[in-house]
Amino acid sequence: MTIWRIFWAGLFAGLFAARLKRNNCKYPDRSPLFRGGKAAIDVGAAALIVSIAGFFLESFLVIGAVATALIAVEVLRGRKPADQDR
Repeated sequence: MTIWRIFWAGLFAGLFAARLKRNNCKYPDRSPLFRGGKAAIDVGAAALIVSIAGFFLESFLVIGAVATALIAVEVLRGRKPADQDR
């Protein structure tokens, strides 16, 4: 098992434990299955939102890098060489 799998497993376990503790305090009259299931769904929804946000952030970074490269090419293309008379 790689260190990253251990890291992500620990992160999700910590998030699950935090949500389970909150659900135990908020819903003491509900069944343990309900509280555990709600904690699992909460963690899954949070992971989905973070992965979608990461995808869009990466997309914006790629678009920005392409736009910067295109602008740089246009700026450099318009320059005159230093030895040319002005």
